[in-house]
Amino acid sequence: MKKGLWHPICTLILIIISFCISCKKAEVEAPPEQEAIMERSKEEPSPSGALPQTATKKQEAEVDKDSRGLEGHFVAPIEVGKERLLEYKVDMTYETEDIRKSRSEIIAVVSKYGFIKQSYASTEETKPVMATDLLVRSDHLYQAILELDRAGILLTEQITVTDHTESMVLQDRKARREQIRITRKNLAATQVTGGTKNWNDIENSLSRSEDSLDLAEHEKWKIRDKVAWAWIHVNLKGPAQPSRVIVPRYADALVGLVNLFLRLIYVLIYAAPFIAIIVVIIWKRERLVGIFRRKQKE
Repeated sequence: MKKGLWHPICTLILIIISFCISCKKAEVEAPPEQEAIMERSKEEPSPSGALPQTATKKQEAEVDKDSRGLEGHFVAPIEVGKERLLEYKVDMTYETEDIRKSRSEIIAVVSKYGFIKQSYASTEETKPVMATDLLVRSDHLYQAILELDRAGILLTEQITVTDHTESMVLQDRKARREQIRITRKNLAATQVTGGTKNWNDIENSLSRSEDSLDLAEHEKWKIRDKVAWAWIHVNLKGPAQPSRVIVPRYADALVGLVNLFLRLIYVLIYAAPFIAIIVVIIWKRERLVGIFRRKQKE
């Protein structure tokens, strides 16, 4: 190769090397705005529609968590059926990782919308459990059910609705009929002459009508009470507890042994006379046998 070509070739190689070095420095010394843009570009989905690996894992975890329970509740807001006299009974089962926290959530809800009828909770079993019966105002039932979802993952749900509209109409009709009968009987009693009045029959008839009227009014009150308060039964299931080593109280064994010894002494005090008699009989058995033999010979 001619010596005149070495100079351009070496110059071109030096230019290429310097350009590569400047590009590396530019990447290393990138400004914060450019780094943020680069990070956002990494998190954005690719043109093919593929999501980043971290986002995909997060969504898969959320899907797995939601698939373990029910989504929402199969009940409409109570305002929709205001014209009907509906009695609600709801039975729900939740799964929770912290039964103490879930218990606090339930107490907060019931203190806001009603009261606790009965409850049972235990953390001493292999799996902590809680079962409680709540009574909440029917007009706040929808909000109470939604807030109870903070207790955990909803596993089962059973909603029973009883329509008392027809029963209330029948009780109203029965009360009006008995009221008319009482008015008519009182009017008939005033129109009968004193000589022909049978006060016992009149009083018995009026008493029966008044009892029927009271019974109809009481049935109406019972229907209104059932409609005004909704019954909710909540079951909580906690996580399984690890097996524990149960160390017995050895002091109890020693106390039991001392008590047994004292009881034996107590029994021996009662049995001492009988034992003494038996010992004397064994000790003097030969003399006693001789006495019996002499008596037989005589």
